[in-house]
Amino acid sequence: MGELHGRFLAAQREVSALEAAGEDPGRILNAVALERIRRICHLHEKSQELLSQVSDLSSLPLSETNGNTSWGCRVEGHTMLALFSATLEVDIVKFFALNQEHDVSALINKDIQEAKPLGAETPNDSVWRIIEKSALSAADNIVTKSSLNALDEDPPAIYWFDVAEPEATQELRGHQLTPARVKYTRSPYFVAARVTPSWDASGRLSSFATLGETARKLVAAMPRFILKAGISTMMSRNGALSEQYLSGPATMLVERMAAGTRAPLYAHLHERLAR
Repeated sequence: MGELHGRFLAAQREVSALEAAGEDPGRILNAVALERIRRICHLHEKSQELLSQVSDLSSLPLSETNGNTSWGCRVEGHTMLALFSATLEVDIVKFFALNQEHDVSALINKDIQEAKPLGAETPNDSVWRIIEKSALSAADNIVTKSSLNALDEDPPAIYWFDVAEPEATQELRGHQLTPARVKYTRSPYFVAARVTPSWDASGRLSSFATLGETARKLVAAMPRFILKAGISTMMSRNGALSEQYLSGPATMLVERMAAGTRAPLYAHLHERLAR
């Protein structure tokens, strides 16, 4: 199938065509590659319904629009759903890279105490241990960070997905997991983000996060006006800090984009967007 550069949807179509013809795709791809294609395509499919809701956040119980940025959230059973939409005025490949290189994100997000990959990484799929502490919570999460290049699809887009494991998970695709730190939680969550490019290399970001019982309880305990003010401040701060970092030299990120595990992917995305 050649170099994928994250084009898992096209790869899945080829796998399905082989299976429909009575062929075994395992003769071409090993079990690890097949699992990765199927898992990331499943995440893409799973994300589509919720990402489609980002276009109308005003219908959510709690929402706000400030210029070109909008967010909204609601509680569904034991989970909290948060949705976000913004116009990006920065190079979208650099923005994407900042979300893949989680240790670089620690330069911006001071709540991150430690972020490191577990085992060998691949350009579109890696497992991270991310330890964060804020005034409200402390978390020690195991997160699979995956991405999907859909620039040749309709509509063109770049996707990424963060899947955090529940505390009971002891092994993940060959990685033996250590328990969470004392007094730190380990809770499942799912984050999906999509950037649709504009002609000038900027783009539109749509994202959502489904957060577990810990976040739901935290939200339920807060008065609505305090919750809204807190989310609004966090969104504005994070957006401003990311834009400030990406508009500057971003030395660590640029070096990682040039020579890290995902360097060929970033180069391909830049080349593809320049066409």
